[in-house]
Amino acid sequence: MVQVRWEHLNREYSHLTQAQAIFLDGHFVIEHTARNRSGRFFNFNGTAGVWRAPTIEDAGGWQHDTLTEDLDLSYRAQLAGWRFVYLPEVVSPAEVPVEMNAFKVPAAPLGEGQRPDRAQAAARILRSDLSRQVKVEAFSTSARISRTR
Repeated sequence: MVQVRWEHLNREYSHLTQAQAIFLDGHFVIEHTARNRSGRFFNFNGTAGVWRAPTIEDAGGWQHDTLTEDLDLSYRAQLAGWRFVYLPEVVSPAEVPVEMNAFKVPAAPLGEGQRPDRAQAAARILRSDLSRQVKVEAFSTSARISRTR
């Protein structure tokens, strides 16, 4: 999987869009770069991720019935041995919400048939042959992301 960086087309629209852009730049430029360079897991981010179909298939496919399907697939693929590459110099055009109501809309509540996947992701990570350092980072990230959705 190749992850690139979002370039915010409407960054200068308002103070809200500027703040969001700064937050997301930190996530992409600092967090993804550090994780990728240190050999730690990271999850792909929507439109800025490019997957090979065999990677998705080998990892068990896209599972829509989880709260954090992007994290779940990312970790399953990395646990299956697929390498993720982060290319911060490549950008994908994107926009951030311009109104506070759009910004603060929470994720949809757990619907019928959906399962909270934090426990499954954590179990996969802990059972793996990964180094202790990578396990701790991946486990804490999966817990943090699951709590915020």
